[in-house]
Amino acid sequence: MTLEEILVQKPTERAQCAGKSLEDALVSAKDNNSLTVGVYECAKVMNLDPDSVSFCVLAMDEEFE
Repeated sequence: MTLEEILVQKPTERAQCAGKSLEDALVSAKDNNSLTVGVYECAKVMNLDPDSVSFCVLAMDEEFE
């Protein structure tokens, strides 16, 4: 999918596409043993070797939405 195709999508379709892309990235990272889970564990990796971190995802608790 190209950027132009994404820009013409409806917001709900765009969100579904982004969610699927995130899911694919997380599954791939897990399969490659390169997924770190937990706030403290991730912070430790980012402090020790920040160049090894591609991106971080912080889930929001439902009660804080």
